[in-house]
Amino acid sequence: MAGTEYSMKVRYSQKEWESRLMEEISWRDLTAIDQDGNEQDVVAQVYLTLDHAWLQVLDAELIDTPGVEDLSERRAAFTFDVLSQCDAVVFLSVQQYFLAEQKG
Repeated sequence: MAGTEYSMKVRYSQKEWESRLMEEISWRDLTAIDQDGNEQDVVAQVYLTLDHAWLQVLDAELIDTPGVEDLSERRAAFTFDVLSQCDAVVFLSVQQYFLAEQKG
């Protein structure tokens, strides 16, 4: 989201919002897979505010969700729920998978 400063807020489930520094360490517990390779069950909401002219002109909210083919049914269901509420969607895909399906 556009703003006049850089900020990061994180919330798990129905808990209170937590402010974090915009540093690499702030992301470590927000990945789908933990450091031991185990699937994380908790999905967190993260709001980033960035001081960037393009975002201010765009006047839109950009949402990054887990993939629609996520191995976790819970995260995939969450993604489809968010997509059903959007006015527009941009899908990002790893090129090697897309090309593999084209050649398939």
